[in-house]
Amino acid sequence: MPDMDGFSAIEAIRQNGYKNHIVVLTASDSETDRERAMGLGIDAYIIKTMEMSDLESKVYQLLNFSE
Repeated sequence: MPDMDGFSAIEAIRQNGYKNHIVVLTASDSETDRERAMGLGIDAYIIKTMEMSDLESKVYQLLNFSE
């Protein structure tokens, strides 16, 4: 993103009152990045490349659907 990084975007979204789920899809497998994102209020952190079934499973969990 040209104006901010993902962490800044998460922070801005939450500061603007967004209460729904935020799922991060990233190439970073850094535990530091994961912890930072979780601390900003995300609901899931998914690392690329992933299986579509992993993404579907996480979305189902967040929406409280059974698989």
